[in-house]
Amino acid sequence: MVGKRSHLIVLVLLLGLGSAAEAGFQIGTRYLDDRPFDPDTDLLDINESLYLSIWTDETVWGIMERYDWALLCDSMLAEISDGEAGPDAKWGVVFYGSAPIWLPSVPEQENGQSGAIGGDELDPGLYLDKFVYTPKAVGDATVRFLELHPGLGEIVSVPHSIVIRQVPEPMTVVLLGLGGFFVRLAK
Repeated sequence: MVGKRSHLIVLVLLLGLGSAAEAGFQIGTRYLDDRPFDPDTDLLDINESLYLSIWTDETVWGIMERYDWALLCDSMLAEISDGEAGPDAKWGVVFYGSAPIWLPSVPEQENGQSGAIGGDELDPGLYLDKFVYTPKAVGDATVRFLELHPGLGEIVSVPHSIVIRQVPEPMTVVLLGLGGFFVRLAK
């Protein structure tokens, strides 16, 4: 019995360590009118946009007194623009703008915003806010938040990513359905 308990404790500890390794900055989503949007359950109408924000609930460490980042998605499916420093970014936030211009490790089809936050140690809070996410095509768009090595532009890690499911506006779906119905009637 003692052997089984010790195995169970070891398993629980390993699972706990695995989830801690994935922590860090996270991507938050909401509609432009501040209504919540849950990417796990909600579908985004192709004519609507979202705000993306980057926050953390634990201390995050930078490299060489700064934390370089990029927020990216497939440029065929969506566009990420704008962005501003959040209230918890005590050190200055610098926006570099379009990500692939200076990031050699970013795939060509991905684009978005990038920049740096000053500080070796970043306390919990909201660091980046009001990135405007605008869908361009129907499909599942992956949004990735990257940690980058300062000056090199190499990806250090991907602390968080989300998938936004983009669907046609309801009227388009209705019109396509009616068109299919009338084609079927014509036969």
